Amino acid sequence: IIIPNVIYNKEGNKEQILDIFSRMLQMGIIYICGPISQETSILFHSQITHIVQDLNLKEVTIFINSPGGCAYSGIAIVNMIKMCNIKVNTKCIGLAASAASIILASGTGSRESIKRARIMIHQPNGGTGRQDATNVSIVAAELVYLRE
Repeated sequence: IIIPNVIYNKEGNKEQILDIFSRMLQMGIIYICGPISQETSILFHSQITHIVQDLNLKEVTIFINSPGGCAYSGIAIVNMIKMCNIKVNTKCIGLAASAASIILASGTGSRESIKRARIMIHQPNGGTGRQDATNVSIVAAELVYLRE
């Protein structure tokens, strides 16, 4: 993947060359694209922490285009959104399915989708298969937790 660079004029007319994603981060824009995973969660935590602690921004916008993925990584992102004490706007720019739809709904500011974007929410999948009653009850309790 080729990531373009942009010239950014800082205060005092000092020019700085940044990759486009670093520039977007300075503007308080985070992208969640592709499957939700532990890596996505860690990257999000790093970016939101940088925005809050280093840049001192009071608002962030998250653009989402994701088919979902790991429910626990999605929950970690939602928890960070709720903990960061700044306004978090979420916007679906393509697809927000499964865990990504929960992230979209968790914004503390505006929650939007662009025309022709798709949002899909479903019940948690237990995947109990042919397990015994004890395992089924454990999975059921975990599904209740995930729904809440």
